[in-house]
Amino acid sequence: MPYLNISDVTLSFGGLKALSNVNMKIEEGLITSIIGPNGAGKTSMLNCISGFYHPTLGDIFYGEKKLTNASPTRFQIWG
Repeated sequence: MPYLNISDVTLSFGGLKALSNVNMKIEEGLITSIIGPNGAGKTSMLNCISGFYHPTLGDIFYGEKKLTNASPTRFQIWG
């Protein structure tokens, strides 16, 4: 099972799509990076994972815990 599973994540700001159907599976113990040109959505994706933004569509799981609508200040993923 992936440690971090991102499935069909879309993030929209009004008419602008910052992310469109993003899928990633990150396995435990691997070093993984997100790369791309300016404006590609790297920071938007990290903000969705951290709970700063909430995806318009799609799901984010950390192990068995659903992070999709988690608050960055109220959700604990370790422990």
